[in-house]
Parts: sequence; C-alpha cells; structure tokens
Amino acid sequence: MKIKETPADFVVKERYDLTAVATEGPIAVYKVEKVGISTIDAAVRLAEAAGVATDAVRFAGLKDKHATTVQAMSVEGGAPPICARRGCGRDCWVTPPSRSRASG
Repeated sequence: MKIKETPADFVVKERYDLTAVATEGPIAVYKVEKVGISTIDAAVRLAEAAGVATDAVRFAGLKDKHATTVQAMSVEGGAPPICARRGCGRDCWVTPPSRSRASG
C-alpha cells in the first residue's frame, strides 16, 4: 500500500499571520498555492508575472514538490502582477494578501 500517491495525499500549509503587514509599500507578500511543482518553480513563475528578477522573490523554505502546498512569498519591486486567485499556470495560484513598508 502506498501512502502518498498523488499531491493531494500530502498537504503542507505554512502557518503565518500577515495581519500586521501594511497594505502599501515596496514589498508585496503573496499567498502561493501550488500542486506538484517545486517552490523554486513557483518563485520563478511569480517573478515572471511581477516582471522582476528571480532573486527579488523570497520565501521561508522549500516545500515538497510532490504535494499540495500553501506558503507565503514576497516580491520586492515590480508591478502589482497578480489579482486574487490568478494562476501562474494550471498548478500554481497566487493571492496578494498584503504589502510591506519595509525595504529589505
């Protein structure tokens, strides 16, 4: 018997509270939901959507590629690229919960 056969069999959700993050500023913080792709791949897609270099996207840790995951990613600079629940492909969705006043 296999325990983890599909990404839906393994769900990882970061615990975070973004209520203290400002709604304006140079750093946008996004909730990223992905299925069956790596954290790096999701970060690259987010950077492309924002029109920034990949090193402008930050995240707290790598999540399993063979899973359904939810995590926060930040983007410094760039256009506000993502509307609520806009896809970065059929296996990655991004929601912008807030922006930060911090600059680095």
